[in-house]
Amino acid sequence: MKDIFTQYKKHNFATHAGILSISIFFALWINFLFNSDFNASSLKANTLEITQEAAWQENQADIYPTINNSVITIKNNRVMEEVSEIALSFSYDPEILSIEIPSTLNDIVSITTLENTPWFTTVIMKYLSPQNIETQTELLKFKYTLSQDKTTQLNLINTNFSDIDWKKYLLSSQWVIF
Repeated sequence: MKDIFTQYKKHNFATHAGILSISIFFALWINFLFNSDFNASSLKANTLEITQEAAWQENQADIYPTINNSVITIKNNRVMEEVSEIALSFSYDPEILSIEIPSTLNDIVSITTLENTPWFTTVIMKYLSPQNIETQTELLKFKYTLSQDKTTQLNLINTNFSDIDWKKYLLSSQWVIF
């Protein structure tokens, strides 16, 4: 008499091995179909290739800071239409870096600065009438001083703008290293 369970176990193992082999084949085929030369730097989530001199120097973020003669200038890479308010938050090491946000910028925008903690500052720029802001516009300029000769950074976080209907739009941002 034949052992039915032995044949079933062989069939079951063969079926699972076949499914596994076909799955691996399709995964590799799809990978090479979309990217014929696979390497880690082509992955979107790869952070090993991102340095200050490489990708972030291209100012790919919507809002980014630049440094020139002890002045930080906040610029944009995105057209913003009917802007009523822009909110920017900065985090930094107050033992090394101090910033001086102006209380007014010009006659069309008022600036409110919220400093709840010494290392976190929020700046709200409220426009008196809705503005259309083109790319590469200087949104804000302020002075900074370094109290120590150490490397530090100013992180621009939680950036957004509100339009005429007070709908908020989130903006990507980046940091600057001193």
